[in-house]
Amino acid sequence: MIRRILLSLFLWGGAQAAGASLIHDLTVTSDNFNGTGTIVFNTLSGNDLLGIDEFSFTGTRYQQSIAFGRDAIGAVAWSIDDEWNLSLGLLTEYETGPVSTAVDFALALAITSPVAISFTPTATTNCLVPGEIRVQSGETVASISRCPERSDGINTVLIASSITADARLEANAPEPATTGLFALGLGLIAASARKRCKAAKPA
Repeated sequence: MIRRILLSLFLWGGAQAAGASLIHDLTVTSDNFNGTGTIVFNTLSGNDLLGIDEFSFTGTRYQQSIAFGRDAIGAVAWSIDDEWNLSLGLLTEYETGPVSTAVDFALALAITSPVAISFTPTATTNCLVPGEIRVQSGETVASISRCPERSDGINTVLIASSITADARLEANAPEPATTGLFALGLGLIAASARKRCKAAKPA
């Protein structure tokens, strides 16, 4: 709990100084869908883009690459605990795939999603009848949906077997007015981390 309070203060102080970011590096692996990305938060929980400073994800469906940015996010919810573990549900609009395919793709990412969310992407030139995408509460899954729909009316969806999120803090140079608070937050978080690490060592 104390660690969570310290992290909240760190993010708040950093946000005031445009100096702190909580970053999670995302990795998705499977036989036919892989990807890596980064999501940067400025708050420990939320359900809109205000709490997300940056998002980027590049996935490869077989040998076709597709990229998603912050502007593509259509629905999102997240929560970060005092160990920096991320619970995330994120759904995107359709983004244009390789030019040669004339196909659009939508992304769904979930890591023990804090709530159930659903989203119907906007129709595009290549996807006139986009279907709803969703993740369930507590679900962990990464999937990429292909549009337009097949002749049988079912979207081609590839589901990854593994998705992970590794947390890290990034501190930029704060403004002088908040340097003290910022440095204090860094020091307290570091001290807390050292204490936890020391306690975890065997006797």
